[in-house]
Amino acid sequence: MTVSAKIKLWAILTAMLSLLVGAVSIVWADFGMPGWFLVLSQLWFWTLGLPTMLGVLLVTAGWGIPGWTALPLWLYIPCAALAAMVCQYASFLGVSRLWQRLTGRRP
Repeated sequence: MTVSAKIKLWAILTAMLSLLVGAVSIVWADFGMPGWFLVLSQLWFWTLGLPTMLGVLLVTAGWGIPGWTALPLWLYIPCAALAAMVCQYASFLGVSRLWQRLTGRRP
């Protein structure tokens, strides 16, 4: 079974957009984020950006485990980005397969 290139592309694009929105939110929070941006970013993170957020939170939770703290901090960013993209791809793939099953189309 082949996976559509569109699914891969959309997963990567939405993961990168979620990481960008997250970084902008963190930086802007230090300088007084406007309320409209807070509402939009929360809507994004609790809908389409949820898998990315969960991937970053998974890496963040695992980073503080004793024995893993010897890892350098600069390694956190690529690990979080990779986990975000994997989670986003897995969710897009799951939704795609569920949609195909519900509509009766077989790949």
